[in-house]
Amino acid sequence: MRRVIRVDLTGNIFGKLSVFIFCVQSLSACSSWRVSANSQDQMNSERSHLNSAQQPKQGSSLKLELFPGKILNVIPLTGSVRDENLTVGGIEIGSSTLADVEHIFGQAFVAKVGDAGSSVSHICYMFDQGSAIIFSSGELGGSNHVIDSISIHKSIFGLSRNLGCQASTIAPQNTKTTSGLGLHSSILDLNKLSPRPSYADEKIYVWHWQYSKMIDKNSYDVLVSIAAELSDNQIVALHLSKIETY
Repeated sequence: MRRVIRVDLTGNIFGKLSVFIFCVQSLSACSSWRVSANSQDQMNSERSHLNSAQQPKQGSSLKLELFPGKILNVIPLTGSVRDENLTVGGIEIGSSTLADVEHIFGQAFVAKVGDAGSSVSHICYMFDQGSAIIFSSGELGGSNHVIDSISIHKSIFGLSRNLGCQASTIAPQNTKTTSGLGLHSSILDLNKLSPRPSYADEKIYVWHWQYSKMIDKNSYDVLVSIAAELSDNQIVALHLSKIETY
């Protein structure tokens, strides 16, 4: 029987950028985002390449609900993802914890959303006169609160006050991935992730990988997603997520 489970990891507090986790047939989980952007006409050839490079093929795509009533066909990419694309300021998704975040970026308020198995903990820092970076740990993060997603926003406007975002002295360069992705990165920078995104249109750019790995003779399903919101051909919001299940 096909199951579809939707869990809002953000508790509807991110405003423009919401994260959803789904359990679908033959998959333990998959992830995607709702994003919006006002893109311009510059670099049209590059945008056209991204949009047309990977169209869903019959039987090969995942149907993901990015927001109520809107289903997108997202094609999972093969191969693994380098850790440098999932590490920001020394915090690695799937390995670092909320305690590590505070050790590197400073003591912070931990906002908790949801209850029991659906609760998510967030730490939010403001930087560079109004931008924000959010570290999140959901139920799969365990008692140590391992980070499963990181969001970076050019503007704190529209984010919930419940996040408790606090001022910090974080340098903007420390909010980029080790590979260099971050606010103000371009479509060309995104294209380095993979020549073909899992889904792309004028507003949404999503790369979604799924693969398996062995740890201590146990097989793990790994699901990684990177989504970007662009305005004037520059990233204004970036979301990174990694989920491991077995």
